[in-house]
Amino acid sequence: MAEFQYNNHIHSGTQQTPFYLDSGRHPRMGFEPAQPASRLETVNEFTDRMHSALTEAKAALVKAQDDMTRYYNQR
Repeated sequence: MAEFQYNNHIHSGTQQTPFYLDSGRHPRMGFEPAQPASRLETVNEFTDRMHSALTEAKAALVKAQDDMTRYYNQR
């Protein structure tokens, strides 16, 4: 349960969950409402979505690093 909580928690540095950045989807918890049938995602769409998520995470980490640097340099 602790691993699931950690992997499903949005981290302050990346602004994403580790599970999403690793697998490209959010984990199922077992009590989600019934969803309509979805269309099958192509490989290109998946790679584009993963590339976009990783780019956003990298930008969030750079911003967090800049914020921490600015805070540290004030002292």
